[in-house]
Amino acid sequence: MKYLYTNVQLGDLLEVNGKIHWEQLGFSIKNVRSKQMQGEDSEGRFISLLPVDNEAVLAEHIAGAALESEEFARIIGEEEAEPVRADILAVRQAAKEAAVLTPTDEDLYRASVLKLLTEIKMSGQGGEVNV
Repeated sequence: MKYLYTNVQLGDLLEVNGKIHWEQLGFSIKNVRSKQMQGEDSEGRFISLLPVDNEAVLAEHIAGAALESEEFARIIGEEEAEPVRADILAVRQAAKEAAVLTPTDEDLYRASVLKLLTEIKMSGQGGEVNV
């Protein structure tokens, strides 16, 4: 299977007259819904990886797209898509692991209440010198 590999906003790249006509651009809505992947890669770029049903139609469309110097849009095969998928999944996993270590708002609230209660108790026992 072939994939559209891009860091361009999909609306900017695929929109025609204010709408994305998936089938007319070489996609199958069913495949896009089930096999697409989007997310940040290890370089911090937001990447879209969309399955392509008609490579020739899509290639013609993206050939006419005006891209900025740091933007790209190209059609790649499964062998190139797999490392991209793995990179996005690794970034997601790292973010998930970092989120576990990040205190929630509730954790911060509980810590501030505990600190306040400790200070109140200490002030009733002669102040901070008893710490």
